[in-house]
Amino acid sequence: MEIIPDRNQIIQIIGSDNTNKWEIICRFIKDNYAVNISWKEAGNYGKWEQKIKIKEKTFCTFYFRNNELIILIILGKKERDIVEQELCIFSNDLMLQYNNAKTYHDGKWIFFSFTSNLLTDDIVRFLQLKKKPKAKINGNK
Repeated sequence: MEIIPDRNQIIQIIGSDNTNKWEIICRFIKDNYAVNISWKEAGNYGKWEQKIKIKEKTFCTFYFRNNELIILIILGKKERDIVEQELCIFSNDLMLQYNNAKTYHDGKWIFFSFTSNLLTDDIVRFLQLKKKPKAKINGNK
């Protein structure tokens, strides 16, 4: 069963600062990619999970916990090669979280936590490296 929390519910869980960061990233994604978005309870990962897919492939997943926003981005081998060439453009905090992430048979799973000094701009740039934005979506750009 899909659960779609409203903005006030999200603020109650992750706080207004994290909600603003989440909204900025979601706005960027919606403006630049054709996506499908689904919500569900997150179980051990938090209160809710918001999965964002491009076609049938997961682009990223947000987890909403008590006073914490987490974004999971999984990179395959080719995506890792692209990101690692550009890693120096990111904040030390993002590089540390990236370097500490585990690599599994299906890719590198990076759980970026916004409880740190992680910058919203870093995540937007990171997502752009994962998948280049379309030149035009719905008349934008």
